[in-house]
Amino acid sequence: MNNIYDPDIQRAPMYCVGFQLQDEHQKETLKILNRKGNIDFSIMCAVYVPNSFKEHTYNQHGRLFFTCLNSNGIVVDQKIGELPLETEKSSEPSLIRYAVRFNFSDFAGSELNLQIAWTNKHDGEMGIGESLRIGRFVNTMIPISTQHDGDN
Repeated sequence: MNNIYDPDIQRAPMYCVGFQLQDEHQKETLKILNRKGNIDFSIMCAVYVPNSFKEHTYNQHGRLFFTCLNSNGIVVDQKIGELPLETEKSSEPSLIRYAVRFNFSDFAGSELNLQIAWTNKHDGEMGIGESLRIGRFVNTMIPISTQHDGDN
């Protein structure tokens, strides 16, 4: 995280064209509330898949990885979203909507790194880490607000 310029993002395979962060009550928010180490939030996002990408990856079953990392770069939660097969076969540019909920505990920190990446590799497959790095198209920091005793 020392270098804020990330050249991998410049060659993104697909693009996030809409993004909303929601609290545990599905209300829009700009930060996540840490309730005594417990984190519960959702993201709603729309992803644009250009034809140039679909032509390059035709017949490769792809998935999106939604990854939360702490300030030390350690994964604290990860969800997987399927890329619909009809999207991959369509000749039209595609816009896909995702709703992803994260709920984890024992979190300490003032921010959370959220990354979204495409890969055609499976969990545990050799090279998945590099594939996720190259396929990453969202890399953002989300502020965390800590709830203190006596707060609602």
